[in-house]
Amino acid sequence: MGCRFINMEFCSPAAGGDIITMTSQHGIEFLGCSFRGNSTTAATGAIISVACVDLKIDNCEFTGAFSDAVIEFGAG
Repeated sequence: MGCRFINMEFCSPAAGGDIITMTSQHGIEFLGCSFRGNSTTAATGAIISVACVDLKIDNCEFTGAFSDAVIEFGAG
């Protein structure tokens, strides 16, 4: 089982921070999505993944200001 986000737009919070943080998720897919770090304060990262299985990021666009890695994979 999993969840697919297709052609969705994700925007950073106004105060900055990560757009999406996932821990121990399975089967998440981002297909043709847009990640916008255009808030007043620069976003930290777009996708932060820790101990996730079968994560797929395909044909996505990342724009704006990010102060850290746009995609980050943690241990596990």
